[in-house]
Amino acid sequence: AIGRFDLLQLLYGSIVIPTAVFTEVVTQGTGKAGAAETASATWIERRDVSDRSKLAVLATALHGGESEVVALAEELHPDLVIMDETAGRRELASRGLSYIGTVGVVTEAKRRGVIQSLKSELDRLRGCGFHLSDRVYQACLAAVGE
Repeated sequence: AIGRFDLLQLLYGSIVIPTAVFTEVVTQGTGKAGAAETASATWIERRDVSDRSKLAVLATALHGGESEVVALAEELHPDLVIMDETAGRRELASRGLSYIGTVGVVTEAKRRGVIQSLKSELDRLRGCGFHLSDRVYQACLAAVGE
């Protein structure tokens, strides 16, 4: 929504997303921010969850996309999982999987010198309706010296 889709490739090189996330973002999200970029990104690999039986258990607490993210992460053991939803993050943590959210991605981009101003990016996120508490906002800015 803030036009910084490029940060994912710049920071992580390539990413893997489950089919449910691709469907949510590209098919159901046609015309929305990120849909066209995700569909055309050659550095994003779409992958199916091998053990579909895990999804039924996860579906009691998570939505389809989040369930598939957790299940696929368990299969692939990635260095990092990108997840904003609180319930999904709790599930990842309970399984010992490391995660980062949108704010963390933008903060990491500032730390690596990929963006000039964290404040301007966080303000743009808030302007798009992204929930970001004042406490987290201030902590992120302090962490990078802004």
